[in-house]
Amino acid sequence: MYVLPHVPDRIRAGKGGRTNAAVVYDAIEAAQQQIPALLAARRAAPQPAGGGGLFARHTGDQRDGGRVPWTFKTTPANRRVLDHLVDAHGAVSRSELVSTVLEHAYPSVTD
Repeated sequence: MYVLPHVPDRIRAGKGGRTNAAVVYDAIEAAQQQIPALLAARRAAPQPAGGGGLFARHTGDQRDGGRVPWTFKTTPANRRVLDHLVDAHGAVSRSELVSTVLEHAYPSVTD
């Protein structure tokens, strides 16, 4: 998945020996009630001009050039939980869900 550039550094600074997966699970559990609003705010970003093509476009289809890759490993059981959350909250993908929550949990120091 891709996250804002400050997120990996903020995660490393506050990781405290946790795995990347534990960081994700903790962030999701802490923001569980806010997920719908967080996703809506992320999607409220201006859409690029264009359209009229064959395929429906989603905000998540556009990669922000300012984002950097970040990964975590999870178990099949926890992937099912993530998939349930994606469906329950109408996220485009696991990546959209997780990156949205991580960016909320680890805001930039200027936010």
